[in-house]
Amino acid sequence: MPGGAFAGHVLSVGAGVDPAWVGRRVAARTNAAGGGYAEQAVVAADTLIDVPEELGLPEATAVLTDGPTARALLTDLPGEGAGSGTGDCKAEEGSDAERR
Repeated sequence: MPGGAFAGHVLSVGAGVDPAWVGRRVAARTNAAGGGYAEQAVVAADTLIDVPEELGLPEATAVLTDGPTARALLTDLPGEGAGSGTGDCKAEEGSDAERR
């Protein structure tokens, strides 16, 4: 199944995992096999990243997948266009860099 990352709410936890995770907004990268498009996923708790309320869940997955590529494009290939999720992240990152 495609998808390099996912985000959502923790529905349940396994043995030995703090039950305070249940209900939290989280994101994580998937393994090489993908799976980010699944309706539900099972992952190790230590791979989860808290997603702040002010960040949308779709944007959280973009940060994990397109963000690193966009950063590389900014430093390695600054002339690339904003025609994809990666390009959109690059354009936003570039705007942030100009404001600094």
